Amino acid sequence: MGSFDQVPGELDIEIIKGDDLLIGLNFGMDLTGYTFMAVVQTTFPGVPLTVSVVDQTAGSVNIVLSNSITSLMVTGTYNWNFKWTAPGAINRTVLAGTFQVS
Repeated sequence: MGSFDQVPGELDIEIIKGDDLLIGLNFGMDLTGYTFMAVVQTTFPGVPLTVSVVDQTAGSVNIVLSNSITSLMVTGTYNWNFKWTAPGAINRTVLAGTFQVS
């Protein structure tokens, strides 16, 4: 009998407090109709990262956090995640990892 694992990919991020963050992601699949959310889990509700679509058909998105936000963050290690909702309301955590602010 086969098995199936649905765990997010791991992507650890380290930034310098006060710097801009821009991470380009390419999933290599059509993301038409998908919605996205990314958050650094500092305290509830966390620090939202901006997800901007570069090319939905090619599966390219950017995750952005401005220096005006990172300059307000307390140095430390947090967790973060990137989720998408596919057409038909399928919600999935796609990436997760640590988020280090130095």
